[in-house]
Formats: sequence, C-alpha cells, structure tokens
Amino acid sequence: MTYTLTSVVKQFDPGTRALRNYVNFPTRGGRSLPAYYDVTATDSTGTAVTTPLVMCGDTAAVAITDIRTTAHPRRFRVEVQELGDHLLTVQAGSTCTPSGTALVAQPVRGTALAPQGFTLSAGGLHSLALMTDDAVKAWGDNSFGQLGDGTNSNVDRTFAPIKGLSGVVAVSAGEDHSLALRSDGTVLAWGSNSRGQLSDASTYQYQRATPVAVGGLSGVISVTAGYWASLAIVSDGTVRAWGWNQNGQLGDGTTTDHLTPVAVKGLDNVVALATGEVHTLALRSDGTVRAWGFNGAAQLGDGTTTARTTPVAVDDLTDVVELAAGHGHSLALKADGTVEAWGNNIFGQLGEPPSAIVRATPAPVSGLSGIVHVSTGASSSLALTSDGTVLAWPSDAGTPASTGGAPPHVPAVVGGLKTVIAVDAGSGHHLALQSDGTVQAWGGGGAGQLGYDVAGNRSTPAPVTSLGSVKLPTP
Repeated sequence: MTYTLTSVVKQFDPGTRALRNYVNFPTRGGRSLPAYYDVTATDSTGTAVTTPLVMCGDTAAVAITDIRTTAHPRRFRVEVQELGDHLLTVQAGSTCTPSGTALVAQPVRGTALAPQGFTLSAGGLHSLALMTDDAVKAWGDNSFGQLGDGTNSNVDRTFAPIKGLSGVVAVSAGEDHSLALRSDGTVLAWGSNSRGQLSDASTYQYQRATPVAVGGLSGVISVTAGYWASLAIVSDGTVRAWGWNQNGQLGDGTTTDHLTPVAVKGLDNVVALATGEVHTLALRSDGTVRAWGFNGAAQLGDGTTTARTTPVAVDDLTDVVELAAGHGHSLALKADGTVEAWGNNIFGQLGEPPSAIVRATPAPVSGLSGIVHVSTGASSSLALTSDGTVLAWPSDAGTPASTGGAPPHVPAVVGGLKTVIAVDAGSGHHLALQSDGTVQAWGGGGAGQLGYDVAGNRSTPAPVTSLGSVKLPTP
C-alpha cells in the first residue's frame, strides 16, 4: 500500500526551484495560517483504497480538523500553533493514538515572521526586481525619480543597480514611488512624495530620485506601496501607514494625510497586506481578513458601499492565505486552492460576465482550483496554479485573449511561460518570475515598464532579456 500527504496550496522551495507541500506555517499569537492536506492510499496497481485513515500531529500544538467531504474524502485542515519543528503523520483508523504506526509522515514548521516579501514588483508605470547578487534594479517610467537613479529621466534602460541600497530582502512598486525592505527591519523609499508616501516632510509634494530612510519605523517584516500611500507590518503584528488618506485608506480613523507612519487602529496579528488604489486589505494569522478605505465599488467586502476609516471584517471569509487588491476589486486565495472575489466587475475582473453591478461580499471565482498565488492589476486578475501555469482575466483589460472562444471574463491560460513561481500585476502590465530566475512581461509598455529595448504594448509574454537573474522568494 502506498500512502501520500499532499497540500492543496503549495510553497516554493528555493533549494529545488520547485513548488512543494505547504510546510512552513507563519505563526503568531498561538495561531498560524491554515493549510489543507489530502491523504491518499493506493494499492500496488495504483487503485485508490478507501480504508479509514486519520491525520495526526506530534504535539497538541499541531491543530488538525477533519473536513472531509464527498468530493474530498480524506481532507484535513492543519494549523501549527507553536514555533519550531513538528510532524504530520497518517495512521490507520479514525483516532490518533500515541502508539499508532505512522503510515506516512510530513515534517512541518511553525516559523517566526521575519523580513520577507516579493522580489519582483509591478507598479503604475515602472517595475522593480531584487537580483541574486542583492542589487535592486528598476525600469519603466522615471518621471518622479521612482527608478532611484538620481534623475527623473526616462532615457536609461540599462537596468543599472540602484545605488545606496544594501541588505534588501523585498521590494514594492507603487503608482509612482518605490519601497525597499532591509534585513534589519528598516525601510527605504524613493520617487514621488506628492502626498507624503515617502515619509519625507522635507520634500512633501515633491520627489526623491534616490532612496531615503523612512523614519519612525523599525522591526518591519513586510512593506507594500499603494497608489500614493505606503504600509508596513511590524514584528508585533500591527500595521503602520503613511501618505495619502483622503478615503481613510491609512486606517487611523481620519481622512488626513500623514507624512510619518501612524498605527492602523484595532488591527493585530497581521501577516500580509494588499493595497489597491484607495483601499487596503489585511490578512490575520487566523485566516480572516480586514479591510478599510474607499468602498464605492464594494471592494471592502463588508456588504456595503460605505467608506471605512478603520478596519472592518470582510464578510464570511475564512481560511485565507493570500490577498490581492486592484483599483476597485479584491481577491482572496483560500487554503483549499480556490479564489474568492468581490467589488467592481465592470470589465469582468471578478470572473463573471461584465456588469456595472458590484459584488458587496466575497464569492468564488468559477473554474479555479489548485491555485497557489494571486495578483491584481488595476482591472485585471492573475492566478498561478500548482503546476506553474498562469491564468488571467478578463481578456479586454490588458490580459491575453481567452482561448477556445471562451468569454473574456473566463480565466484563460497565459501562453509562452514556463514553471512560473510568482506573478505580479501593475496598473496595466504584468510580470512573471520563472523558476530559473528569469522574468517575462506583457501588457501596457508605453513607458518601458516591460523592460524591452523598444517601448510598446505586448499582448503575449516576452523575456526581459537584459535584466539578469532575479532572486527567488523564500517561503
């Protein structure tokens, strides 16, 4: 008899450069993000066997819930609630016993949240990449100094490393500014400071063409650059925000711009953020989601179109492992590999026929399963499957045309890509990081944000040939 343990959502293994089972569980406050595991048993001929099986943890810190259904007869929800190494095992029968024989085992780990994030980021009209040699490179529009080369010239397309950056572990590109997170938990910013998004009072409503330190921040583990705002998660699970706040997207209970970081009210145990044009999403360690900011398209998912200046719960959404926020819509990847969407659907970005009627609460995107990563552009959506395939929708919002005559709102395979491990969408362009460290780009390219020698749009992916090797993300 052969027994296997398979997680629905995968993680990238930098050692093998391949997707693997979900084994590293970000843990805080006795909770971790959840994972779903399926147990299978086959005989020597490969035929499935229905003998009773149960999943067990080595200690009480590994919380396992039996959630089997007709479609998934041996599915279990797993949380690792303490830091350190643990073990998942499968035993025969319906009850775990200390003396039971482990038919198959899977090591897992509760991990402390350390500085980490994306190594490839698409912004408004520019792109950023963290390279294998730890240099940061930028390309595309530089009207506000967002390429960090000391100028606001758009002439340079040589992918020269940004000077003055060291120890960078993650980058994030906003509408026209850029952020870099360093391994010591500090943050650097450059580009437009039109609404204080650089946290640099000396250049308010101006710009910085080289990186400057964001004051008043330490112990940062993740950053995200929004439209004209910036946000950071600090090591205690709380969130800081600064910049544009006209619609309450900083979450401090006001609509006043802030030139220095302020705390987002009533928010803790945060492990991930996503920023849209004027709204923000936060993922908590228990798999629930909070949202705040503009809500005219119901992108907060609380059942209303009322703007919120402090976080509110997204309705009926649990077991989330990743978020993405567009200009007026939101996506959530769940631990079972499905995706839920809400907000604006004028172009079909929710995976439904285009409509001016907004969706005020989350609902599944039809036809998606086995998804491991999601991203959103201004009005487009991307999903990465466990086999490295990229799906995009709608076809009339800068994504490739649907295949097989399918309607434009139906997720379609993006051709010409190989073993993709991460995708990121900017306002109108898209980047895909492949397992060999190379990047492909497509979509709007009028400002050079696709990284080609000649600026212009592309409906299909093409290699960013002069870039070099981008650092692969750590799980």
